[in-house]
Amino acid sequence: MDRALLKSNAKQQLGGSLFNEKWMLALVCCAIMTIIISGVSGVGGMFGVFDLDRTLSLFEDQSYGGVFSGVMNPLIFIGTGISSVAVLLISGPLSYGLAKVFLRLVYGEDRVNIAYMFDGFREDFGGNIVLTIMIGIFTFLWSLLFVIPGIIKAFSYSMAYYIKADHPDYDWRRCISESKELMRGYKGAYFVLQLSFIGWYFVCLFTFGLGYLWLLPYQNCTNANFYAWVTAQKSAGYEE
Repeated sequence: MDRALLKSNAKQQLGGSLFNEKWMLALVCCAIMTIIISGVSGVGGMFGVFDLDRTLSLFEDQSYGGVFSGVMNPLIFIGTGISSVAVLLISGPLSYGLAKVFLRLVYGEDRVNIAYMFDGFREDFGGNIVLTIMIGIFTFLWSLLFVIPGIIKAFSYSMAYYIKADHPDYDWRRCISESKELMRGYKGAYFVLQLSFIGWYFVCLFTFGLGYLWLLPYQNCTNANFYAWVTAQKSAGYEE
């Protein structure tokens, strides 16, 4: 696998510069997913505001019981539960939409539409949710054995949303099964590809997050290129 070529292709497909129309579109799509999921996740903690006086008074009590009671504020638990369910309901469809956006860029579609981000809500909405749930369950169960098996399985399932975006009619079983088959022999290559972005994460750190304006579209598009490349390799009968 030529990592440099995958990255070079990604840059070209994004227009080659941060202020290119395609790069900005890809950035907006990444931002939509990040903002929506982060916003919904944060709503749970806001429920504690409705009982703020009680929560603050409990934390002012320096005893263990007072602090523990503050943490156990039922409204916070209810809010966290509701936001967790909401994240579960939207993360699958949004992941599907993001995969679709970047696949269309990789496939050379002239007019990639931001509206693709929300196609997962109308194209097999329930299937996208179930896919997310099953990936989470399988990854968690493998992680119980040890951290490494969980990471390996996460790589095995990493192409599931691209497969779903390419084949909206596939159910979760087929998406996961084909992702596992697609990644057989290529998990190490995918791992090294992700490691090659570490330098960019340091840039993001030292630029107070501004580097993500470049990194998020770049890495997502490179990953979509990886999917397209491995699919072509498997179709041609090549194995690593």
